[in-house]
Amino acid sequence: ALRYTPAYFHALARVSESTPFLRHYSALDQDGGLRGFAIMAMHGDCAYYLHGGSDNKGRREGATDLLMEAMLQDSRDCGRFNLMASPWGQSGLLRFKRKWSDREGLAVTYDIPGSPAGKVGHALLRVRARHERSKAREFFVAEEAR
Repeated sequence: ALRYTPAYFHALARVSESTPFLRHYSALDQDGGLRGFAIMAMHGDCAYYLHGGSDNKGRREGATDLLMEAMLQDSRDCGRFNLMASPWGQSGLLRFKRKWSDREGLAVTYDIPGSPAGKVGHALLRVRARHERSKAREFFVAEEAR
């Protein structure tokens, strides 16, 4: 199941055209085909890596690294660049962020439900999050043991 829909990313790209606080990056091949994209948010003295991705060919050709480099160049005047938290189940994303980061750790995030259906979904996700946290602890214990 997709975590985010293509419509979500298209909407972010459209919003980035009208605000300096959101930036959209694309990696195109010679024929103009999309090989990768990234989205960075700006707030205060920090730039945040919100999303990024590529197709298999773009990944092999280094599109995600080129996009990250472009974001880092554009955020030079900021005090910090934050890669943000990632789900433990996305090992490829975690490896990518490890390659570009200078530190690693656990991050606490919060979801605030706004509707009755959101509250039910939130309760179900909290149960899942407990399981994810226990997996995270096991991961860090194993990493420290190495």
